[in-house]
Amino acid sequence: VETRQPVWINDVPGDPNWKHMEGSEWIRSYLGAPILIKGQVIGFLGLTSAQPNFYCEEHAPRLMAFADQAAIAIENAQLYAEVQRLAVLDDLTGIYNRRAFFDLGQREVERALRTMRPMCALFLDIDHFKRINDQYGHLVGDEALRLIVETIALKKRASDQMGRWGGEEFLLVLPDSTLESGRQMAERLRKAIEEASLPLAGGGSFSVQASFGVAGAQVSGEGLAQLDRLILQADTALYRAKQAGRNQVCVHEA
Repeated sequence: VETRQPVWINDVPGDPNWKHMEGSEWIRSYLGAPILIKGQVIGFLGLTSAQPNFYCEEHAPRLMAFADQAAIAIENAQLYAEVQRLAVLDDLTGIYNRRAFFDLGQREVERALRTMRPMCALFLDIDHFKRINDQYGHLVGDEALRLIVETIALKKRASDQMGRWGGEEFLLVLPDSTLESGRQMAERLRKAIEEASLPLAGGGSFSVQASFGVAGAQVSGEGLAQLDRLILQADTALYRAKQAGRNQVCVHEA
């Protein structure tokens, strides 16, 4: 770690720097090389032998070259994983974006069909969001969006999935939930959002409110409503909540 260079030990039992561990008594020779990414040691390649004096100085650069190739492969894998992660997440809130959430929701529909269990969709929209942006600025508006996500994350179940549908709209899919349990969850989330507050840089704070639309799909002999239909029903219920005065929950009645 200190030198960023390979190390070899010709006689492991007699080396004072070797840390003996149970199960390693057979090791007599060792050759190790650091795996470096951007100058930082992220791991090691280690070779061991039961034969004393098995490794020599000329082996070190060969192992280091192999460690460098391993570092390139690991870094490429990390970059690919990060690109894949960013492709499915909303960059502002860190939750699923619309495209990724729809794919996830479709899998939940298929799972509900396999298990013959109900599910719900919750559509929510921040009330008077344009007014927040106009009065406090878009940076505060961004903080309001993040506040919504953090508040919901604390209240929802681990199995409930959340995504940003667009702008100030969010969608949740609740597996194993009836229409009534979905309504109850929406009401808990509405109250939690209303009670949360966002501090302002110049002092003081303000709170946000949200309207909810809930739609449920009960598995029966006729099957389960497709996800796009379920989302449309929840969106229709959300529109009714907006028309009725906002900051409330409306349920789509089949």
